[in-house]
Amino acid sequence: MEHRAVKRQKKRHPETRSLADSAHAKESTYLLAQPGIFYTRPKYGCMVVVNLNDKTETGKTGVFNAIQAVQQKCDLLQGRNGYVVSFDPALWKTWSPNDDIEDRPQGNYMLSSSRKFVNTGGDVSFFLKSDTEDVVPKLFQEVENNLHGLASLDVTHTRVYNDRAINGKFRDGVANPVDKTTVERFILTPQTTTPRSGGGSYFYTQKFRMNFSIFDEMTIRQQENVIGRKVTDEIVIGADSRSHIRRARLAEASIHLKILRGSMPYGRDDTGQEMGQEGIYFNAFADHFQLFLDLMQSLVGDDPDFTQDKLISMTQGIEGSFWYTPSLYQLGFTDEPDVGQAPTLDFLPLWDVRSTNDYMFYNWREYLHRMSFGLYAPGDPPTHRVIKLLSVIFSEWSDQWYEKPHTARIPHLSNYLTAAEKPYLEESAAIRKGMAIKKTLGTLIPKTDYGTKTTSSAYTRMS
Repeated sequence: MEHRAVKRQKKRHPETRSLADSAHAKESTYLLAQPGIFYTRPKYGCMVVVNLNDKTETGKTGVFNAIQAVQQKCDLLQGRNGYVVSFDPALWKTWSPNDDIEDRPQGNYMLSSSRKFVNTGGDVSFFLKSDTEDVVPKLFQEVENNLHGLASLDVTHTRVYNDRAINGKFRDGVANPVDKTTVERFILTPQTTTPRSGGGSYFYTQKFRMNFSIFDEMTIRQQENVIGRKVTDEIVIGADSRSHIRRARLAEASIHLKILRGSMPYGRDDTGQEMGQEGIYFNAFADHFQLFLDLMQSLVGDDPDFTQDKLISMTQGIEGSFWYTPSLYQLGFTDEPDVGQAPTLDFLPLWDVRSTNDYMFYNWREYLHRMSFGLYAPGDPPTHRVIKLLSVIFSEWSDQWYEKPHTARIPHLSNYLTAAEKPYLEESAAIRKGMAIKKTLGTLIPKTDYGTKTTSSAYTRMS
């Protein structure tokens, strides 16, 4: 069943830049995705969970009328505005049977071994976003008007008071992808032999009520140990397996798996403080549901009576679900993707430190972000393939901070010298040092366990 052709989203995320490699852009799933996915840091938000009274053509028409109305309102309003619309996979397959997508996991809870994460379902969700306070209510009004009498709406308004979550103390989204290639690799569904088949995503939402009284009674040092990161954003060095960032870190064949996430504070706590909040509305995108299930299992652990993650132990999910987020093409936006422009992925100010020297970069995150989105002033960025390889290398290098390295002591140089090379042991310290470096780089690291051992399966996501 084809959807009515509608105007392509172009003002969803006003920051657009040229892609680094226009040849690759023609095959880019990034251009096919809903731009609102990449708008991860709105100041104001509204999550609308739609439960349809009628899931036949009447309900479908109402939903797509709402999508078109919200899109048109975004086009008219000034500022940085956006939305993401997602569906119960079973409903989407009913409305669009040609799309091969994963099924939503069933049950009242996300995991059978824990009641921390609830699975409350829903037919459609609208995640409305803006940096302007009065815009989100206007977008919500379009949803409400078009679905009046067709559905019941569960609405949660969110607000970010600064760049940090948990009563404004800890920066959120530090581990989010920063470049287009990583998003295509981990967040968006891949392209198949069918043209424009990629660009969808799987969406996970969980509305957490948090016991802030316990957290606020802790010292700053104790709070930092709970999160695993300091309020100044550095990783807490140590081996506390219960810290949040360590429990939330998943790896597959030595590759750190990524999600694109956001945490939006909602409600007010009993103190009435300006940044007080009732809880956090967590939302995240990935290219398959199983990653979210694995993540939740890692957070709670294997003991149903004990929650491993220190932060999650202070929370309780009260609403949540799994969703499928269709691509623009699947939604019926029929315009050809603009291969010269792409919505820019939100970039934390923490990394956005530009040097006066156009050839210098604050760190690898800034480098990848600028090269990926055409922000490199000299104008000759690496190819898509090179950026893709660099993103893998930089990510693996960064992951080393999460674990204390244990490197065996390097044996004596004499163990690696041939009979003809033995006389070097009688040479000066400079000569022996040079030979030691040669043997280390030429023999020891490439050919023994001192080097990084990988298998082809470790790089399946690079193909």
